Amino acid sequence: MAQPNRAANAAAAIKKRSKKTGSDQMNQYYLVIGIFVAVCVGAVGYQIFNPKESFIDKKVIDHDEFLVHNSQSQHFQQGANSQFEGQTMNEARLQFNIAIADSPNLQPCQTEATKEIPLSYDIRNDEERSQCVQPAKQSGNCTANHVLTSVSTVEDRLCIAHEDNQLYNLSSQDVISCDDKNYYCNGGYVTNALNYGVEHGFVSESSAPWTGENVTCPAEPNPEREANEHTKILGYCALQGAQEIKQEIMESGPVIAPMSAYTDYLTYKEGLYFPDQGSFKFQGQHVVKIVGWGSDMNGEYWIV
Repeated sequence: MAQPNRAANAAAAIKKRSKKTGSDQMNQYYLVIGIFVAVCVGAVGYQIFNPKESFIDKKVIDHDEFLVHNSQSQHFQQGANSQFEGQTMNEARLQFNIAIADSPNLQPCQTEATKEIPLSYDIRNDEERSQCVQPAKQSGNCTANHVLTSVSTVEDRLCIAHEDNQLYNLSSQDVISCDDKNYYCNGGYVTNALNYGVEHGFVSESSAPWTGENVTCPAEPNPEREANEHTKILGYCALQGAQEIKQEIMESGPVIAPMSAYTDYLTYKEGLYFPDQGSFKFQGQHVVKIVGWGSDMNGEYWIV
C-alpha cells in the first residue's frame, strides 16, 4: 500500500509544480509584452512630441553637411550658394518646373561631321570667341532658368556670328512678362522662349530691365519692337549625339541642354559633378549652356 501512495503523492506534486511553473511562465510572458507595448507607446509619444524634420522642410544650406562632404575624397566641393540662402528643399524644387519642350517632336539639325574633334575644348579659352561668352543671370526666386539660359545662349551666338564680336545684351524680363505661352515666373519650356524670339524678337535689356519678378507685360508696345530694332532669330533645331554637339559649339558657339537636377547640385561650388548616392532627384529639369567638354580618369564630361 505504501508504494502506490508514494506514487500518487509524487504525481500530485508534479502536477502542482507544473501548474505553478506554467503560471510563472505566463506571468513572465505578459511582463515582456507589457514592456514591449510600453516601449512602442513611448516611441510613438516621442515622435508626436519630438517630430523629426521632414526632408522637404530641410534647409538647402547645411554647413555641417558641407564639412562632411568636403572632408571626403569627392569629385566636387560643396558650399553655400546665395540663391538658396534660407530656402527649404520644398521651396528650391520650384526652380525646376521647366523642360526643353512640351513635345518630343523637335526638328533635328541637318549637320555633317566636317571637323576633327579634340579631346577637350572650352570656348571661353578660344582667343577668337572668348569675349563673346557671358555668364547667364541668376534667376533668384523667379523660376525662369529656361528663359535666362536661352537668351544668354542667343547673345553668345549672335556675338560669335558678328564679324567684330559685338556683344549683345538682350532682355529676359520681356520674355518672362510678355510670353503668354510660358508660365511667367512659374516655369515653362525652352522651345516657347525660343519661339518668342522667332515670332516677336528679343528687345534690349535697357528697354525692359531685369527685375526677376512676375511683372505684368506693359500695355504699350515696346518702342524697339515698334521701330523694328529688335533681334529676331531664324529658328532652332535639336542636335543628335555628342559629336554633333561638339562640332556645333566649335563652329557657332554654346548650345542649350537639359540637365537632371539633384539635391546636392544646389550646393555645388567647384569640381566635376556627380550626384552623390544619398542625393534625391527633383521632378522637372535644369537648363544649362554647354561651352565645352573634357575628359579624365572618370570619363568624358561637359563644361556648362
